[in-house]
Amino acid sequence: MSAFCNAGFSLYSTSLEAFYNRPLTVITFSLLIIAGGLGFFTLDDVVNRVRLRSRRFSLNTKLVLVSTGLLLAGGTVLIFLLERNGALAAQSWPVGLLNAFFQAVTSRTAGFNTLPIGVLAPASAVVLICLMFIGASSGSCGGGIKTGTISVIMLTIKSSLMGKEQVEAFSKSIPNEVVFRAVTVVVGAALLVFTGCIVILAVEGTRFYFLDVIFEVVSAFGTVGLSRGITTQLSPASQVTLTLLMFGGRVGLLNLAFAVRRLEAARIEYPEENVMIG
Repeated sequence: MSAFCNAGFSLYSTSLEAFYNRPLTVITFSLLIIAGGLGFFTLDDVVNRVRLRSRRFSLNTKLVLVSTGLLLAGGTVLIFLLERNGALAAQSWPVGLLNAFFQAVTSRTAGFNTLPIGVLAPASAVVLICLMFIGASSGSCGGGIKTGTISVIMLTIKSSLMGKEQVEAFSKSIPNEVVFRAVTVVVGAALLVFTGCIVILAVEGTRFYFLDVIFEVVSAFGTVGLSRGITTQLSPASQVTLTLLMFGGRVGLLNLAFAVRRLEAARIEYPEENVMIG
């Protein structure tokens, strides 16, 4: 239940570290986490595609499946290479590759770990931070900015570099309104994480390394639950900050914005004028 809901709660004090060499357990947890993180709309689309063989996947499902696959594959390879002489040094390469895969899966908001997070190399921690920031998919049990959001951002960058005015994917055009929402979510999330880091660093001073603090902040925002071991040492003010980040990350920035924004009395359109970018 904890795995499918991407909760990360475990009855063991070391999470799943004791099961690192049990492939059946690791794979079972991985599949549950992935299923819970794909999103119920995506799962419904996949099930209907299997039942109705002629039905095509929606654009959202295609982006979710492709981005999830790329994140898992890229995260697995990077963690395996970065920790081959570190946390994975004592493991055979098949077991090490399996645990690297599991850590790539679980860092996208599930919160379990078969590797001790506190001893991971700084480069590996940065990889986990990126995965935690992106998180799961919309309509799922996970947090983060979501795979659909990062997909739209990357497609927007691609279209911009190719000189296209319309964002396209799989022979479909993505509305500008969706692009604006994606940019809003990413920028808002970055500002929220930045603010959280500033607050905790101001409160704690030089007690903790910056990498550990930003890891803690992004983990809270993505409702992941992974930690490099400083959570219990934080002051009450810092813990309240993390709690607020968890709330904001779980509810979603757009939902919060829609809840507090005021409706415009009238629609006003102003003349366009170019702005220099880059």
